Amino acid sequence: MSTDAGDAAAAAGETGGTHLLEAPDAAQIARQLTEKYGVDALALAEARAERASEIGDMLALEAWQAVIAATQRLLRGARI
Repeated sequence: MSTDAGDAAAAAGETGGTHLLEAPDAAQIARQLTEKYGVDALALAEARAERASEIGDMLALEAWQAVIAATQRLLRGARI
């Protein structure tokens, strides 16, 4: 994955909340990924979530799960 999506995910984090990403942030990252990678965006986000889980980074895992959900909604709506 390019660092731009990873940087966007990291920059979208918030402090003090129960969720790392707010829905608009996850949706923005999902849009960026689908614009760049099309239907492959979902596999890319899933791979990032898997890697976060492997290394025990639960904050990143939560963020990528939010991006996955937003990407799925986007792709369903776009019928890509």
